Amino acid sequence: MKKNLANSNKAVYHRHMIAKVSASQEDYLEVIYDLSHGSESIRSIDIANHLGVSRASVNKRLSLLKDAGFVEHEPYGLVHLTESGCAVAKNVRERHNTLYKFLTDILGVDDETASQEACEMEHAISQDTANKLYVYLSKLDKAPTADDKISRTQRVQTSYDRVINES
Repeated sequence: MKKNLANSNKAVYHRHMIAKVSASQEDYLEVIYDLSHGSESIRSIDIANHLGVSRASVNKRLSLLKDAGFVEHEPYGLVHLTESGCAVAKNVRERHNTLYKFLTDILGVDDETASQEACEMEHAISQDTANKLYVYLSKLDKAPTADDKISRTQRVQTSYDRVINES
């Protein structure tokens, strides 16, 4: 039987949800989680290269994440997720993977679009809705597994191009 999203990290994650983790914080935690495979230390330059931002921007964000208790980091040194940071990051990654699989396997959205939109949606969807979507995908044998190659984290857009059809 497949495991429900974040069961092992639920108490830690909900404690931080009350702290109102921002989309930007979630993105950084998710990138650190992806690059570190959840447990290894990584360099801030790796995060900067992955997100396409300056190392100074990354170090500023890491300072805020450190103050929030999500990472251990010395300026321009190695970065390591704390237990709570890892729990939040893993939960965001699981929401992303579930949304990505739904968009690609159920709705037939192309990989690039699904990757970008899963990154946007993972911050807006509630944990309850994410759990229900995972259960739905599980019933169809479409739920993400540890073996799935899932899309990478991207920076959340702040504006969108929309095509509006006038009637």
